Amino acid sequence: MIIFDFDGTIVDSLAQVVAVFNDMSEELHFKKIEPENLSELRNLSSMEIFEKFKVSKWRLPFLLFKGRRKFKERIFEARLQPNMKEVIEELSQSYKIGILTSNSSKNVKLYLAKNGLDCFEFISESSLFGKSRAIKKIIKDFGCKSSDIIYIGDETRDIDAAKISGVISVAVSWGFDWVEILEKHEPDYLINSPVELLKIVQKINF
Repeated sequence: MIIFDFDGTIVDSLAQVVAVFNDMSEELHFKKIEPENLSELRNLSSMEIFEKFKVSKWRLPFLLFKGRRKFKERIFEARLQPNMKEVIEELSQSYKIGILTSNSSKNVKLYLAKNGLDCFEFISESSLFGKSRAIKKIIKDFGCKSSDIIYIGDETRDIDAAKISGVISVAVSWGFDWVEILEKHEPDYLINSPVELLKIVQKINF
């Protein structure tokens, strides 16, 4: 089984995520993300970003709920990562393919339908920091071995969730987090293009 993160991994949605965050900042009274902050933020973990912008932990579930609803208004502005559709379609011929996202599954389904990607067997939601629990549930529901699963993501929290769950972690360099911080979290593989994923899967040889 191959599980993909959505935002940053399958689609380039950084601009939309920043816009949604800034929209909520006015209402919820926390700092906006300014263009000059972005490079620094991409070298921080998710929790470090929330701490920097003085977003308290107790507000995170509400922030996620509200952000998902606002993101629906912008989701079609996001673009598929180059070659991603072709790679996913090829992988789906031999493997179970799914998505695990902290976005809304409804948002993701709308986007996939619009872009003609119908090869995913499931789309699972998680909290901002609950991806390991969600991965373990997927393992249980599908009766898979953790060693037979790859999880692909663009943030350090994706790597950490994969490690906690015992699945193979593949970090991508084209998403939100810079390569330098991804490397510090020691993913099993770090790739620079979706096409490299085909080689990784062949190398692992499930």
